[in-house]
Amino acid sequence: MAYAEKRGNKWRVRYMRPDGSAASQSGFETKKAALNWGEEQEAGIRRHSWNDPRDGAALLADWVELWWSGQDLEATTEAKYRYLIDHHIVPTFGNRPVNTLTSPEEIVAWEKRTRTRGFSHRTAADARSLLGTILGDAKERGMVATNVAVKRRGRGRKRARRAIAVRGPEKVWATPLQTLLLAERCALLSGRDDDFVLIVLTAYTGMRWGEVHGLERPACRLDRIQVDWQLRELAGRLEKVPPKDDSHRPVDLPPFLSALVSEQSLRTPGRCACPGRAPVCGGRGQYLFLSSEGSHHRRSRSVWLPLIEGLTPHGLRHSHKTWMLEDAIPEVLQAERLGHTVPGIRGVYSHVSDTMRDVICILQPQR
Repeated sequence: MAYAEKRGNKWRVRYMRPDGSAASQSGFETKKAALNWGEEQEAGIRRHSWNDPRDGAALLADWVELWWSGQDLEATTEAKYRYLIDHHIVPTFGNRPVNTLTSPEEIVAWEKRTRTRGFSHRTAADARSLLGTILGDAKERGMVATNVAVKRRGRGRKRARRAIAVRGPEKVWATPLQTLLLAERCALLSGRDDDFVLIVLTAYTGMRWGEVHGLERPACRLDRIQVDWQLRELAGRLEKVPPKDDSHRPVDLPPFLSALVSEQSLRTPGRCACPGRAPVCGGRGQYLFLSSEGSHHRRSRSVWLPLIEGLTPHGLRHSHKTWMLEDAIPEVLQAERLGHTVPGIRGVYSHVSDTMRDVICILQPQR
């Protein structure tokens, strides 16, 4: 039978292992938490599903690598997690046994130090969140008694200020007129009509930037674009992959946009300039938007002054969402168009009809 005892300002629980030897675990905030944990261990022993907490003596670096081998992540998420692990989590805690991470205050101080060392609030918060995920899985295996990286609720105004800092400023979006002026000025600066079509298509469909650049001519119909791929750049390498979260979908085109896409498909080069018979990008090579040399656009910093301060390509998705809200487009069609899902029972019973598609094509040309 598990029992708890006070140790300083913390609680320790004692219980019996399957071999009859005594076991204990410290670091609990309350007597109830200690007893609950001990009873869970004894229940696991009875069900023959118990994991010995002595496994928690493994170094965090070793546990992280074992944990990592079981993850199935998108390439961009994998790169982000690997960066947080290699540059923030393992350098700080890698040489520590997992079961020594028992102080929430230590984790709070680490997150604060990360911010004061010049990293953004977002980076510090993401590093702590990932550590929380890693320790959460360690807790499931009985390696630690509590997950000290999980943020505790009910911290009042301090917590509210921290949440605002992490969330950041409101995303900049553009009105239809601003979008038109932006597209015109981009085309004038580059001397290419392609850039006008690129901006207008992105804003009036809400497609992700990688989806627009991964758009090939066979996916373009007279009144619809089929989004099945995106071009993604990672570590300087381009690859053709499915859209984020496998959000394959049709995107209806109003007549004015259909005309622009048709003209662009005639104007664009026959194939991309990737070497070899099979383009290294992984597609057919019949991309709608390419540079004047027939190569793919790459991520880079512009030397031009901003036309709308703070507006990014992703801000055009925010713009499209805002326009659909103004036009009272049904939620289910908004979600499909942006590659999202409607949560809960609303998503189960909501469906996109032909009437909805007709309405969105009628409303948009009036902007």
